[in-house]
Amino acid sequence: MHSISPQLQVPGIENIYDTYSPMLYCIALELTTKKKDAEQILISTFQKIHHQNFIQKKHVSLCIALIKLTVETARELEEKKIITLNQMVSKDILHKVLFQNHSLESICEQNNLTRPVALKKIATEITAIRNNRKENRF
Repeated sequence: MHSISPQLQVPGIENIYDTYSPMLYCIALELTTKKKDAEQILISTFQKIHHQNFIQKKHVSLCIALIKLTVETARELEEKKIITLNQMVSKDILHKVLFQNHSLESICEQNNLTRPVALKKIATEITAIRNNRKENRF
């Protein structure tokens, strides 16, 4: 019996939810100030992940792919008049990746960054969003 190498295993939806839902929820709260709308974005995003076989697809960065899916889902919900979105506070690289559809490679090239440095900057911008949400909670 052969076991699958841990590097080749595809993370399950439960693992993705446990790992990424707090970050995705913070981003949803950044997109809309209403908790109910942010929850709807998160629920709809994970429904898409489940129904679209999202986990089985190859992604350059799972984190960025999940963020893009969350933003896409939020826009679709707004178009259907289910939620109302705010303008997201511009975070330089994150904004370019999510809203201007720049590839990570083009951002690296434009800003003379290596891929790890660009990903670290995106992580820093996401952390800033998280921290902003934590500071503004009651």
